Formats: sequence, structure tokens, C-alpha cells
Amino acid sequence: MLNLLPPLFVLALLIAAGPGVPVNCTGCDLSGRDLHRADLSSVTYVGVDLSRANLRGANMRDAILIGVDFANADLRDADLRDAALCSYDSVGRVGCADFRGADVRGADLRGARVCEGARQAAGCATVDAATLRRAAHSNLDGALLQ
Repeated sequence: MLNLLPPLFVLALLIAAGPGVPVNCTGCDLSGRDLHRADLSSVTYVGVDLSRANLRGANMRDAILIGVDFANADLRDADLRDAALCSYDSVGRVGCADFRGADVRGADLRGARVCEGARQAAGCATVDAATLRRAAHSNLDGALLQ
């Protein structure tokens, strides 16, 4: 019984963001998931597929969302304030979140950041709306940007 405690503790940490939703993940497939109003604040997602996911009203404040695929996702009224959406290394772009076709009406992207070094919250800088639109592959119509 005691041998099961460490794995159970690790499992509890992995799903702390919600039922079956990891707190930290690289390359997870969460496409099409219903995550409306989920608390994903401060998660670290790198290269995660959230395409077609329902993230309406989700809290992703202060999250690291490097290279996340939000294509055709419902992000209406989602809170992405101060989220890190892009990361660059010494030789160029590592990855940016992709918002192509996403519904971002009412989403709050104020304070969105670009970082140096993947998975690093340190060294991040807030970007202007034009830079964010280019990086996100979307005009982000209806989102709060500044």
C-alpha cells in the first residue's frame, strides 16, 4: 500500500487543473475537449493541441502556452491575461500559440508575453497588439488586447 502513495500523489498533481487535465504537458492532445470555465491558470503547455476545444470562460491567466494549437477553439470570454504565448531561443522562434479560426470575442489577452527560452516565465516581455496578431496567426477580432 505504501508503494502506491508516490504514484497517487504524482497523479493528483497532474490532474489538479481539472478532471483529466494536466497542469504541465508537452504535446498532449486535448482537441475537442469541453473545458469551459476550467481553471488553467499558471499551467505550462508546450505544443498542446486544443483545437476545436470549448474554452469559453476558461481561466488561463499567467499560463505558459508555447506553441499551443487553439485553431477553431471557442475562447469567448476566456482570461489569458499575462499568458506567455511565444518563446524564442538563441537561433529563432521556438513556437507561438496559433489562434487561426478561434472565436476570441471577449477574450482578455492584455499583457500577453513573448519569452526567451521555452518553458521559462523569466525573461518574458509584454508585446503590442500588432505583434500579438502576427504571432497568433489571427486578427483576434473582438479580443481585449491592451
